[in-house]
Amino acid sequence: MPCACVIPIPAYPDTSDWGPILWSILHGLAEKSQRNLLPSDELREWSKFLKMTGDLLPCEACRAHYQQYLKDHPFIWTVENYGSLKVFLKRWFWNLHNEINVEKGKPVFPYESLEETYKSVNLQDKIWQLKPVLQKAIQLNGVSLFKWKHWYNSFLMLRSLLSF
Repeated sequence: MPCACVIPIPAYPDTSDWGPILWSILHGLAEKSQRNLLPSDELREWSKFLKMTGDLLPCEACRAHYQQYLKDHPFIWTVENYGSLKVFLKRWFWNLHNEINVEKGKPVFPYESLEETYKSVNLQDKIWQLKPVLQKAIQLNGVSLFKWKHWYNSFLMLRSLLSF
């Protein structure tokens, strides 16, 4: 058995491999939100999905940043204010995304471009693109298979609730 100092460090998926795909999924879901006949079910699922997204990220720093953002900007929603859910989600993801863009020296994405950019995203296609990247992270122990399955099931539930 080789010495630990000569065993190569596994090549975890880079944020450029999964980040743009996941952003498309998150922004695309926000564009499809608030189309449900059962608002309480959608709200409950969004709450789960947002928390699980933080658990899913294969980058430790990204995961910590997301979880801190969720803590600082919690998703506390009721059926009474369901009418503004879509605007809230769009702005929540937009603010998070731009906070990261600024940290990385990237340009701020204009809020006015969200709908045009993400309303017709093929979310199933994006999931298919994300799966192999996260499978690699799972194999390298960067992501828990359990957490991936729970996140994916939450995505499927949102897809069902939002009828897309």
